[in-house]
Amino acid sequence: MHAWKDTLDYSSNTMESALQYEKFMNEFFLNVKDLLRAPVDVTGQFEKWEEEEAALNESFYDKKTAVHEALCDNVDTRTVLEEMRALVSQCNLYMAARKAARRRPNRVLLESIARYLTHLLQIFGAIEEESSLGFPVGGPGSSLNLEGAVMPYLQALAEFRAGVRTIARERHVPEVLQLSDALRDDILPELGVRLEDHEGLPTVVKLVDRETLLREREEKKRAEEEKRRKKEEAARKRQEQEAAKLAKMKIPPSEMFLSEGDKYSRFDENGLPTHDTEGKELSKGQAKKLRKLFEAQQKLHAEYLQTAPCGGAP
Repeated sequence: MHAWKDTLDYSSNTMESALQYEKFMNEFFLNVKDLLRAPVDVTGQFEKWEEEEAALNESFYDKKTAVHEALCDNVDTRTVLEEMRALVSQCNLYMAARKAARRRPNRVLLESIARYLTHLLQIFGAIEEESSLGFPVGGPGSSLNLEGAVMPYLQALAEFRAGVRTIARERHVPEVLQLSDALRDDILPELGVRLEDHEGLPTVVKLVDRETLLREREEKKRAEEEKRRKKEEAARKRQEQEAAKLAKMKIPPSEMFLSEGDKYSRFDENGLPTHDTEGKELSKGQAKKLRKLFEAQQKLHAEYLQTAPCGGAP
C-alpha cells in the first residue's frame, strides 16, 4: 500500500485498509475458481466473445500497460495496486451483469485476468505459491492439495442441498429449508466453507479461511442485531409520537391554556388567555398568536371526535 521509498505506516487504519484490499481481491479469486470448477463441454471452452468481453479484454490490456508503466516509474507499487483494484472492479461488474442475465461469464478471459493478478501478487510477495490461482487456502503448500481433495465433495453436497431446497419449496416444508440454511450459515463456516445461494443459478462454493468466515458471521449477526434494534427504536418513537398526538387531540380547545397558570391569570369564556401573571392585558400580537394555536387545536379536537368511538366519550 506504500511506495518502497515512503515511510511505512503501521497504523490501525492502514492495516485495516490492507485487510480490506486482500479481502476484495480474494473474493474475486474465489468467484473465478467457482466459475472454473463448473463443468463444460469442449465447445464451452471456446465461447464466442460479445461486446462485453471485448470491452473487458481491452480494459485488461490497458491495465497491463498502466501496471508496466507504474513499475518502470521507480517501482510505483501503490499505483499498481490501484490499477489492479480497478481491473477487478470491472470484472465484478461484468460478472454481475452476466449473473443478472442468467448467463455464465467467459471463463477463459476471467482466468487470464486472475492468473495475471496472481502473478503480480507473487512478485510482491503476497502469494508464495508459484502455480496457485489467488491466495492459498490453509497456509502455504497446502492450497492445491486441499482444494483438489475437498472440492468434489463440497460441490456434490451443494448440489444435493440445492435439490433438497427445491423440493422443500415446492412442497412447502419450512423445517427442511431451515435445516439447509443452518448448514450454510452455522455448520459449514466452522469448516471453512462458504455457500452462496443465487436465485436461478447454481450455488457458489468457496473454500475460505475458517477464522475469516467466523468473523464474517459475527459481523453479520451484529449488523442484523443493530438493524433490529434500530427498527424497534423507530417503532417505539412512532408509538410515542402517536400517543402524544392522540393525547393532544383529546384536549378540548377551551381547556388547552387553563393548565398554564404560570403564564396567564385570566381567561375569556372560550378559555383563551387575556392577561398575564402580573394581571396585564395581553398585547394584540400575543392574543393573535394564541388565537392561531386555539384554532389549530379546534381542528385537532374535531378530528378526534370524528374518529374516536362514541364521539370521544371516555
